[in-house]
Amino acid sequence: MFGDKREQARDFLVVKEGLDVKEFIRKSGDWYYFKVSSTWNGTHTVKVKEGFFGWVKETVN
Repeated sequence: MFGDKREQARDFLVVKEGLDVKEFIRKSGDWYYFKVSSTWNGTHTVKVKEGFFGWVKETVN
């Protein structure tokens, strides 16, 4: 609610999902696109938006 939504989305990916955020790509509507990496999936792109019950993450590719 307070602060930058992009930073909140980044914190969600790092703290809740355990991903290493490589870079912020862009914002499109309510979605924030990040390039992330993990041990199991390697480097991939995810999109994140704030939903009714918290943050929602979807893998793009």
